[in-house]
Amino acid sequence: MPYIFNEKLQSALQHVHPLQAESVSNLIKCGFPPEVNYVVLFGGSLLLTCHPYSDLDLYLLGDTDLDIYDLRAYFKGIRKKVGKPVDILYSTIPDFLEQKEVLGSIENRVWKDGVVIYAKRTSDTVR
Repeated sequence: MPYIFNEKLQSALQHVHPLQAESVSNLIKCGFPPEVNYVVLFGGSLLLTCHPYSDLDLYLLGDTDLDIYDLRAYFKGIRKKVGKPVDILYSTIPDFLEQKEVLGSIENRVWKDGVVIYAKRTSDTVR
């Protein structure tokens, strides 16, 4: 079972809209770049407003700054395997933690509503 980003959630995939469950499962099977420690799913994939063509919104967290263009190139191949658009945001863990309490920030939304679908080191927590 993947590490859960939000303590009140029991299982990551049970919170994914049924229309997105297969896409999320395929995404997890594809793996992630070695620099990425956590992948958090947020947005429409977790909401009742999801439809078959909804994209996947991902927030990736790592220890170091990465070139977003390198991530985009990596995920271009992933989009084909998943079969739908994937929107990607990336931040270092310290930068994310600094912004997570800022009301109206995307980090606040991810912190409150996101679900970790991948964690490189499950013994670590993001607090």
